Amino acid sequence: MYTFGVHHPPYGLYAIRPDNDVILDKKIGDVNGDGIPDTVYLVGNKSVPFQGSFQNIKLIVQDGKTQYNTLLPLYPNYSTGVDATVDFFDFTGDKVNDIFITIPYAKGQGPHYYIFSFANNQIRTLLKPEQFYIMNKELGFEANFKDNYKIEFVSSTLGKKIVLDISHLKESLEGNTYDKNGRLLKPLKGRIETSPRYIPTSAFDETIYHKYGLIMLQPVFGDFAIPVLGFIQSLWEYDLESSRWRLNPFWTGVFKRWRD
Repeated sequence: MYTFGVHHPPYGLYAIRPDNDVILDKKIGDVNGDGIPDTVYLVGNKSVPFQGSFQNIKLIVQDGKTQYNTLLPLYPNYSTGVDATVDFFDFTGDKVNDIFITIPYAKGQGPHYYIFSFANNQIRTLLKPEQFYIMNKELGFEANFKDNYKIEFVSSTLGKKIVLDISHLKESLEGNTYDKNGRLLKPLKGRIETSPRYIPTSAFDETIYHKYGLIMLQPVFGDFAIPVLGFIQSLWEYDLESSRWRLNPFWTGVFKRWRD
């Protein structure tokens, strides 16, 4: 876990940015809690041979009051991608903006995600790219195809069983997964995507303030010839006291994918 950054005196951003780095995104807002807007940058250098891709992506926070810069390199295995963006949401409920970073690692493919807190000028990692492994294990879902165009999702850890009707995709499934009578051609497990999408949301928070959580969306597939059939949705809230993400079971469910 990153809990540190390299601090630089106020000589400007270009004094700490390597010559081959370019600014990928920039947002202005108070992230340390002193009430003065700070400037947050994502910078990186062009990746070869992948056109339009950037590598060695770094986070730079410029203190709005002192103009000091804090440089944080991202995880080496998760610091290359395209269209990297930075946004602000409060996930901890301390009424200070947290830094939400999205780095798609190829056009149309699942991004890497980071969430950092910079409250009181101290960097803390709230979400790292490998976090979904922990979340997925806690969900514990397995998916099995059943006769009559259905998928059964079972989670022993949550004590849940959900049956998803996929008969609306009958034309795509008949002949490769089911016969004309709706019987499975062979036993088939659903593939649950392990590189999910994270969507910040405050819909669950009924207070005036609106603390944010994360909706995790995991596409579900059959075999490689079958398109996305549905999604597992789960809601995760950050608990500041225990420094961990907690599942909100009320918002956990499975949803079908409709025709294109």
